[in-house]
Amino acid sequence: MLDRLERERRTSGRRALAAQERERRRLARELHDELGQTLTGVVLQLEGLGRAAPPELHDQLTQVQEAARADVEEVREIARGLRPAALDEFGLRSALITLASGFAERSGLRVQHSLAPDLPALAPEQNLAIYRVAQESLTNVGRHAQAGGALLALDARDGVVVLRVSDNGRGIDEHAAVDAGGLAGMRERALLIGGRLAVGRREPTGTEVVLEVPVGTRS
Repeated sequence: MLDRLERERRTSGRRALAAQERERRRLARELHDELGQTLTGVVLQLEGLGRAAPPELHDQLTQVQEAARADVEEVREIARGLRPAALDEFGLRSALITLASGFAERSGLRVQHSLAPDLPALAPEQNLAIYRVAQESLTNVGRHAQAGGALLALDARDGVVVLRVSDNGRGIDEHAAVDAGGLAGMRERALLIGGRLAVGRREPTGTEVVLEVPVGTRS
């Protein structure tokens, strides 16, 4: 009975995560296709006004136009965060490279990535879980670690794909932050794909998140 209850719990959890991802996809599409296109239209209209406006208004119109362009990029960035198009189109490795590059650009932190070129095939939900754990881990580095840099690594050994996200910051308080920074959600994602998540202090300084995902299992 306990085994059956655990299977049902995992099935329910996977359904909840799937529903969450569908909603993320819908919001990302609406942000990109509706709000993003509307703001792009505003930018184009401002360009036209700038050509027709008297010289004394050019500086003001330019400022408004630059603000609108920044809003367009912000909307696109939010949409990418909600649903990583690179993961669907180009696969996990390319999506993680895009994630690391985007995080470095936004945060100003140095982000190195070491991603094995020949990784075994994983189920789509496993790829998504790895991506989300990497995303949440980098977000935590930016918000809490007070770090100068981070490392994103992905490789495979002995039938297990291993994601590592480490930083050189102040290090996590393992007792005070058991459920902080989205760790509970990351652990739940790991459990639902048959994986294992470990978070701890890194020597000599910093924090390391390790996600291990067995190849060939979805349970």
